[in-house]
Amino acid sequence: MNDDDLTARVRAAFDALDPVPPHVTAAARAALASRVPGAVLAELTMEPRYSTAALRGTARRLTFTGTDAVIEIEVTRLDHGHEITGRVTPSTPARARLRHLRRGPTEWTTDVDPAGQFAFPAVPDGLVSLVFDLPDTASIVTSWVRL
Repeated sequence: MNDDDLTARVRAAFDALDPVPPHVTAAARAALASRVPGAVLAELTMEPRYSTAALRGTARRLTFTGTDAVIEIEVTRLDHGHEITGRVTPSTPARARLRHLRRGPTEWTTDVDPAGQFAFPAVPDGLVSLVFDLPDTASIVTSWVRL
């Protein structure tokens, strides 16, 4: 028996005894589909440790840092979801896409004004990531955060 045969038998055993739940497979496929090839990652670098953001009317402030840009967002809890406002530094006009994973991938778009500001007025709870398509065809993508 070679390594390929052994791997096939182990896979068959796991498939029969402990199959991967369909929602896990769907989430993995959605994650792979949401990749932005060639985009520069802006990782979450600052979030207050103790926050009252769960209370209506209070804001949660997050900072994402990439190699060439900083994205600051403010998430305000509303009656039904969240309002996300933010700013890209250095300021540049761009197209902002908010990707959301709740019941499958969903996406909203808005323009970033010349001052670098943008807003998404009604975003439901769930995992979100922002993608900024810049005029020079480059893209910046933030890490995923849960609202």
